[in-house]
Amino acid sequence: MSASVDLELKKAFQELQVQVIETRNRVKQMDLQMDALKRSSQHSRITLTQLNDMPEDTLMYESVGRMFVLRHKSAINRLLEDKVLTNDEKCKQLSQNKTYNESKVKESENNLRELINTKKLNP
Repeated sequence: MSASVDLELKKAFQELQVQVIETRNRVKQMDLQMDALKRSSQHSRITLTQLNDMPEDTLMYESVGRMFVLRHKSAINRLLEDKVLTNDEKCKQLSQNKTYNESKVKESENNLRELINTKKLNP
C-alpha cells in the first residue's frame, strides 16, 4: 500500500517539477520579448525626434523589405507613432502575462513544498 502511495507522490512531484520549469521558461521568454519590444519602441522614438527637426514638406524613404518607398514625412511619423503604441500595448500585455505566470510558479512551488511535507510526515 505504501509503495503505491509513494509512486503516486513521486509522479505528482515530477509533474509539478515539470510545470514549474516550463512556466519559468515562459517567463524568461516573455522577458526577452519585452526587452525586444522596448528596444524597438526606443528606436522609433529616437527616429521620431530626429524627424521632427526636418521641414514638414520633406519626402522620405521608408524601408519595405528589400526596397525603399518614397513617402511624406507625416506618413512616416504616423507609422512610427503607431509602432510605438502597438509595442507599448504588447509590452503591457506581456507584463500582465508574466505576473500571472510568476504567480503560477509560486503556486506550483508551494504545492511542491506541501507534497514534500506530506511525504516527510507519512514515510
